[in-house]
Amino acid sequence: MGSGTCESSVKIAKKNRTLGALDFSATALAIAKKNGIMHFYIQADIFRLPFKEESIDGIWNVGVMEHFTEKELLQILKEFNRVLRAGAHCILLWPWIIAPSHLLFSTYERISRKLGTHIQVFPPSPSMFKHRKPIKDVLREAGFVDVKFHPPFFDLTHWVVVGRKIR
Repeated sequence: MGSGTCESSVKIAKKNRTLGALDFSATALAIAKKNGIMHFYIQADIFRLPFKEESIDGIWNVGVMEHFTEKELLQILKEFNRVLRAGAHCILLWPWIIAPSHLLFSTYERISRKLGTHIQVFPPSPSMFKHRKPIKDVLREAGFVDVKFHPPFFDLTHWVVVGRKIR
């Protein structure tokens, strides 16, 4: 959900699973199709997923959730919960506010603003990972349990946030 070009999904083993990409951007999906990683590609709105209730075995995304406000996050997570099967998991790789790349690019943006040449590297990110509690609260409010957090040990970039749908 929010697949973009699927570059971060290259290492996912297909095994006996059907993997799909969903994104709002037709351009991103066209690039993803060229990569040929997924079994299917769907252009859709993350707020209104085109799937039946309890029809999906799992959801993941990388660097998507930080672009939404808390109110929007709740809507999206409730929609994820609606389409997930009982006991299924939602895995969110959530960018960390103190990730080296974020610190570098946000500093670059601040300097460019001061110089009057405002260059925005990334779209607005109102929900960067700062603390566990607000993220855990919104996942729980959306109906997820067993919310777990895995720190960014290897790349210092993304926290892995996992929630399980209530049965």
